[in-house]
Amino acid sequence: MVLCCAGDIDPEWVFAEAEKLKPAEKDAPDRDYGDVEGMLPAAVRAEEKMPVSMPIFMMGSKLTWKAEGDIWAREMFLADLACDLLMGEGSPLYSELYNGGLINQSFYSGSFDFAHGGVCCAGGRCPDPEAVMARIVDASESFRMDAASRARLERIKKASLGNFIMALDSPEELCHTQAESWFTGWERMQYPAILESIGAADVEAFLNETFRADRLAMSIIRPL
Repeated sequence: MVLCCAGDIDPEWVFAEAEKLKPAEKDAPDRDYGDVEGMLPAAVRAEEKMPVSMPIFMMGSKLTWKAEGDIWAREMFLADLACDLLMGEGSPLYSELYNGGLINQSFYSGSFDFAHGGVCCAGGRCPDPEAVMARIVDASESFRMDAASRARLERIKKASLGNFIMALDSPEELCHTQAESWFTGWERMQYPAILESIGAADVEAFLNETFRADRLAMSIIRPL
């Protein structure tokens, strides 16, 4: 448990009140997260039928877990940057899929993590999930950074940094992100430096490797 406070407050008062509420200290239980997994999925496809008007899908690839908090944070930021560059709303691939009627505004991509693991994924509602997945695989495996991609990557990084700076004006957001980063072993104020350390070559290598056909699993909900 961690308590994080921000705003016009007296730190000594916070410490005193927290001391009153703090439970008795106990030895932390051992955590069993299971054996280290390989990077290939346990199952490549899962399907169900439900009362939906259009198929809903999610495809994903496991990320290599890093025990060091700042290195793991960098991996997650790299995943988000790479997804935005490859298939974010301003990308050529997004325009191609959208104009071709294969995706709509429900389409999303990015990463999420959990205890000792993380996933890079994409999904949404679409008439032909397999066609979307095939196009993403083809685009990622053949992706090469050119001048336009490098320029767009820099714009994405600047936008991310701007969002980080704007969030500093929100005590609630500041507390949430500080607490979240504490649990994963890094300091939120490291974000600008970590973001700056991610280069074009890192993004290209990540895309070529992560969205390979053999690394991906897909879940689909089809209409009844």
